[in-house]
Amino acid sequence: METKSVILFLVEGASDEAAFGTIFEKIFDKNSVKMAITRGDITTRNDVEKSNVLNKLEDFIDDYLGKYGFEWGDLVKIFHITDMDGCAISDEFVKQCDDRGVFYYADHIETDNVSGIVERNNKKADMLIKLSRENYVHKVPYGIYFNSCNLEHVLFDRLENISADEKMDLADEFAEKYENDIDAFISFINDESLAVKGSYADGWKYILKRNQESLHRHSNMHQIIKEHIGCDHVSEDENEK
Repeated sequence: METKSVILFLVEGASDEAAFGTIFEKIFDKNSVKMAITRGDITTRNDVEKSNVLNKLEDFIDDYLGKYGFEWGDLVKIFHITDMDGCAISDEFVKQCDDRGVFYYADHIETDNVSGIVERNNKKADMLIKLSRENYVHKVPYGIYFNSCNLEHVLFDRLENISADEKMDLADEFAEKYENDIDAFISFINDESLAVKGSYADGWKYILKRNQESLHRHSNMHQIIKEHIGCDHVSEDENEK
């Protein structure tokens, strides 16, 4: 059987696929790029723990490959894109509110379920520490890349809660703006106001500080360009606290 060259992007939802799918097809190759939607955040699922997160990730990819007629040997790289959701903040920055739900701000989270969000944050942060240190899944090169606090925050500087329909509208707007101007996308994702400076490891060390960084507007998706495409627009200076 002929081996294919598949570059697999794992994304949390349809809006991520809409925003980045055609852009990465232009950057890499339309026939190589595949987008697999995990239908939410795999790190916060009830059946996923730090001890089994790699196995669960492998199981998801295995199911995807089987569904679409690929094999592990077809994969050349796995790019995993995730939202931070403010998960690395200190517990003290999760505040009680009367309104039902979770509300993100630049310096804290408000929720009617403080203990639940603290537990979610700690679980997710622990698993992101683990995943950020992994270089392979099933012997395939792997990297995980963050948007903070979430996709809309990074792409449009909007931190408020947004409906699913508006998320898709914004994602489509972003794709339409950049899919035919890849240089502009590269400039956007490398902008010093957004891109965390330093190496891939430096970026994860910075965003996982137990302070408020994971609520601030940051991304390390420029590392996809820098490390794997060879475009080096970002300084290697250490991040300042």
